[in-house]
Amino acid sequence: MSQLPIDRPEEVIERVRAGEGAKAELAGVDLSGRDLTKLKFRRANLTGANLSGCNMKGVSFSDGTLDNANLSNGVLDDATLTCASLQKANLTGAKAVASAIDEADFTGAVGIGLHAQKLNAIGAIFAKANLSRATFNVGTYRQAEFTEAILEGASFTGCEMHRCKLAGANLTDATLSNVELYGADLSTATLKGTKFENVKYDTETKWPGGKAPEGTVFVAKPDI
Repeated sequence: MSQLPIDRPEEVIERVRAGEGAKAELAGVDLSGRDLTKLKFRRANLTGANLSGCNMKGVSFSDGTLDNANLSNGVLDDATLTCASLQKANLTGAKAVASAIDEADFTGAVGIGLHAQKLNAIGAIFAKANLSRATFNVGTYRQAEFTEAILEGASFTGCEMHRCKLAGANLTDATLSNVELYGADLSTATLKGTKFENVKYDTETKWPGGKAPEGTVFVAKPDI
């Protein structure tokens, strides 16, 4: 990895924009509030970085490490975080539209009030993440893992959640509308006050107590 001067954030940005972001060593850098539009941090180490309030539209963090990083209130539209590690990262109040986060790892992350729309999140991991009051609109979350995640008051609208792992997830007062849960595992999920509206499931979907809640629709042979 290339070592950039993390105590000089403006120089860091200039050098990354010039093409030095790949595999860069940027652990602990403070770039808060800055414009990082379309910068490339592929395979960079941003462990513990402060990216709060940043404009990160079109940024690439693919294969990078952002464990314990602060991305709160940041804008991540059209960003690429494929295979990135964001364990215990702070995404509170962040916004991500049309971003790619396939196979990214958000284990233990905090994303209270996160707004996510049109995400590609196949195989993404949100295990034990706190996503209370987060909104997930029209996204692809096939085989994503929400095991033991806190999803109190969260909403999922128009999402594909085929074979999602939601065992142990807390969906208290959450809303799922026009969601496909084919093959999903909610066997030990908490569904107290959870609202289901036109939620489709199949024979492989696992519900607490083996009983599908009101507002769900059984599909014998889903077209998936």
